[in-house]
Amino acid sequence: MRLIRTSGSSNKTWAAVVGLARSCLSAPSYAIFSTLLTGWALAPGRRTITAMICAADPEGQRAHDAYHRFVRAARWSTNALWRVLVIHMVDVLTPTGKLVLDCDDTLYKKSGRKVDGAGSFHDAVRSTRRKVVYATGLNLVVVTLRSLVAGAVEHIDVLAYAATWLWDAVPRFADTLVAKLEAGCDIRVCLGDPDSAAVALRGEEEGIGDAMAARCRLALTYAGPLARAQPGAVRHSDRVLYASLLRFDDEVLVNTHLWGNPAACSPVLHLRRAGDNGMAAAAMGSFERVWAAAQPVAA
Repeated sequence: MRLIRTSGSSNKTWAAVVGLARSCLSAPSYAIFSTLLTGWALAPGRRTITAMICAADPEGQRAHDAYHRFVRAARWSTNALWRVLVIHMVDVLTPTGKLVLDCDDTLYKKSGRKVDGAGSFHDAVRSTRRKVVYATGLNLVVVTLRSLVAGAVEHIDVLAYAATWLWDAVPRFADTLVAKLEAGCDIRVCLGDPDSAAVALRGEEEGIGDAMAARCRLALTYAGPLARAQPGAVRHSDRVLYASLLRFDDEVLVNTHLWGNPAACSPVLHLRRAGDNGMAAAAMGSFERVWAAAQPVAA
């Protein structure tokens, strides 16, 4: 049996988060729900009901069928549960200021007469410009809180060839960077030198040629307000980048560069820096080396 050691503070924090659901369930149902949720967090591999039970109730203190019966027949409201969770999440991540929501949808291929909401939907993954593919399933809308930029108070670092999507997709990103700088946040933006061999090579690999250099020039223009507000805060680099890095305090996003793939079609790792060692620290060490060799952009 796998033993997991946790600190007392970790146990209390987890219990507080799970306890948010107490008002949405009866006492017996809450006991089963909290055990299953703990098992979901601890279970290795696939998180089946059996795996959750083995992880959270290895001694069998409750009948095995009780857990399956809860999932199958328990009466509780997912709307009420999500309401308390979202209120808590907003309170923790964005206690003040504007709350920005990002929405996306995905097709979950589950169908049948008893699957509520199942139907035929446009499959964005398999469809192309020339061919539209439809598939049967549930069209799930994903809503996330855009909190990394708004929540950063000490450091914002950007390392990418262009990353023009930041200025295009994040509302008032240029103004936000300047406002964060004026509030005392240390901000560094390092972009690709449009005249460098590294940018030309990346454009060739992605099959877009000189468009990559054009994107770099556009990104440097977008970053102009920050360069004018803080000379030296924006630099350009002629180094080959194997990943784009976005740092918001201790949160680090690593967008890997797969050969021939645009960054938007490559995996992103979400890391959290907890010390001088580990993946997040290694990523930021790479940023520091590129930054040290980069050249300041004139305001």
